[in-house]
Order: sequence, then structure tokens, then C-alpha cells
Amino acid sequence: MSGYAFSGWHKDAACQTPWNSASDIPTAGVTVYAKWTRQSVVYQSSIQDVGWQGNVRDGTLSGTSSQSKRLEAFSVALENIDGGVEYHAHVQDYGWMGWTGNGAVSGAVGDSRRLEAV
Repeated sequence: MSGYAFSGWHKDAACQTPWNSASDIPTAGVTVYAKWTRQSVVYQSSIQDVGWQGNVRDGTLSGTSSQSKRLEAFSVALENIDGGVEYHAHVQDYGWMGWTGNGAVSGAVGDSRRLEAV
């Protein structure tokens, strides 16, 4: 299924009890259920005079709108997706920060400097 990761076979439709192919030996017809977990890009931002916003996913606004506040830092992580993500920020008066990724912070929290590029 596009946008989802296969998370194993289960004995129940609610996918609470995993099927163990080594010990669950069927003696008659068996129904198993595939568990699918949504894949997402999860991120958050730190805003001037507001602080860290909660995690959001998949294109949802992170930060503020029409408040004239600086975006000071951000982080990005992949959820239920194999691999990783790398990023870095260009901070006012500091230049490019080092590369980071997988949920680590990029930017300058509390330094009164805005992010100028990602």
C-alpha cells in the first residue's frame, strides 16, 4: 500500500496479536491480517518568543502565520520509513550550520537569529 509500511501478520483484525510462523502451527484453515503503518515525515519548529511547536506531519504548517515571528530552528524525522533524512540551516549572521538529521535540531534557538534558508 502506497504511503504505508507492512508491519507483519496478525491473528486478529485489530492487529494486536502477532502471528508467529515458528510456533503458530495451523491445524485447519487460518485467517491472518496484514498490519499497515502510515509512513510520515514528522517535523517541528522553534519560533521567536513562542518556543518549540508540537510535532506535525506531511505538509501541515509548522510555526506561525501572519505574526511577524522569526523561525529560529527546526527538526525533521522520518516515521516508519527506512533510511534517514539530512538537513542544515542558514542562520542570520552565522551562515550555514553543520549538517544534521533524523530529528536533530538545526538552527540557533534563543539567539535572536532567523533562519534564512534550509
